[in-house]
Amino acid sequence: MSINVVVPEVSEGVTAGTVISIAVAVGDQVEEDQTLIELETDKAVVAIPSPQAGKIEKLLVAEGDNAAVGSVIVVLSGENDLSGIETATEQPEATATSVEQKPETDKVAASESRLVVIGAGPGGYAAAFKAAELGKASLSLIPN
Repeated sequence: MSINVVVPEVSEGVTAGTVISIAVAVGDQVEEDQTLIELETDKAVVAIPSPQAGKIEKLLVAEGDNAAVGSVIVVLSGENDLSGIETATEQPEATATSVEQKPETDKVAASESRLVVIGAGPGGYAAAFKAAELGKASLSLIPN
């Protein structure tokens, strides 16, 4: 299974960066969190790590390229690659004993729940109105 490694959002307002170094080559084995590339943004130089262990299948950027947030920079074949493994097709049957029964006290407690709203800001009024719509009792405490 191949994994596309994308440029993450590294900081608020940063939409792209320039690739200043590439720490891997096609065919390299990498570990989880190993640096793949270094990206220079307006604010800092950021190391982009591998999300998991695997083998580099493709490098989609070169030094000096501009890489936008969300763009694919590396294709990685993951350690969890199941392409050559035969998987079982038979699923175990579900049994009635595998379903947990909730105690009756949960139903009683849920039906008797109440809401106390402290403050009268827009959120307080919205919470009180929603509780009323759901048929719950609510109490609003509004300071003078």
